[in-house]
Amino acid sequence: MEYSAGTIDLSPQSDDLGSPCLNRHRPLLQVTVKKLALFIQTLVFYDMKKTVTKTGKTAALTYWVVINCKTILIKDEDSGYNKNLFCIPKHYEEDIERVFIPHGLILDRTERLARDIMQDMGSHHIVALCVLKGGYKFFADLLDHIKALNQNGDKSVPVTVDFVKIKSYCNDSPTEKISIVGEELSALNGKNVLVVEDIIETGRTMKALLSKLKDYEPKMIKVVSLLIKMTNRSPGYRPDYIGFEIPDKFVVGYALDYNEYFRDLNHICILKEKAKEKYKI
Repeated sequence: MEYSAGTIDLSPQSDDLGSPCLNRHRPLLQVTVKKLALFIQTLVFYDMKKTVTKTGKTAALTYWVVINCKTILIKDEDSGYNKNLFCIPKHYEEDIERVFIPHGLILDRTERLARDIMQDMGSHHIVALCVLKGGYKFFADLLDHIKALNQNGDKSVPVTVDFVKIKSYCNDSPTEKISIVGEELSALNGKNVLVVEDIIETGRTMKALLSKLKDYEPKMIKVVSLLIKMTNRSPGYRPDYIGFEIPDKFVVGYALDYNEYFRDLNHICILKEKAKEKYKI
C-alpha cells in the first residue's frame, strides 16, 4: 500500500491533529505520511475522521490520504459551483442547488481510468459488465476511451459487453432488499470481468453482485466506480478503480437519478430539498 507523500503539521498551533492526548507526542509524530503508514492502516481508509484518542474524544484528521494516489478527493467543505455558470436544462433549473462535478471533469477523469484499466487488464479478453441503470453513461464514455486505446495504443484486446440491473434505492434512501436482474452470465467463465458502477455508498450492493458473479468462475473481477461516498455506514469496501471520492451527499446527474429523474443532466449536481419533495414517490 502506498500513500501520497506529505507532512502532517503537528506544531502546537496546528489543527491537523487536535486531540490533547496527541499533543504531548508531537515531536515523535513530526514525520511524513509514509512513515505514518502503519498508524494510518489502523484507520478506516475512506474516512479519516475517526476516533483515535484513548479518552473517547474524536481527533479529526483533516489531512486526507489518497490511497495509491489514484482517486480525486472532494472534501466535505467543497460545495461545488454556481449552477448559473453551466448549461442546465430549463426543466431542472429550479431543482438544482449546485453543480458538484462538471461534465468536462468527469470525462477527463474517465479517460485516465480507461488508461489505468488497460494497463492492468489489457492482456486478456475483457468483459465489461455495466450496472444499470445509473452506470450507463459512465459505461459508454469509459468504453469509448478503452476503444481509442485499443486502436492507438500498444495493447489491443477484445472487449465485449454485458449488463446487469440492480435496484437498491427508493427516493434518496437505500432499500433493505437488493434486486439483481441480469442475462445469462455463464459467458463470464474464465474471462477478465470489469464491473462498471456509477456510485458505491456502503458497498452492500456491490458485495452482493460480486458474490453472484463468482459463481461463474471468471478469471479476474475488477470493479470501477465513478463515485464512492465517504460515509460511516460503509464497512470499508473499496473498488479497484475510483473516479471521485465524495462527501456523504445525495447527488444526481450523469445518469444518476432521483426516482428516474435527472438522468439527462450532463453534470453531477446537488438537489434542493424542495426538489426531493417534488419528485418523491
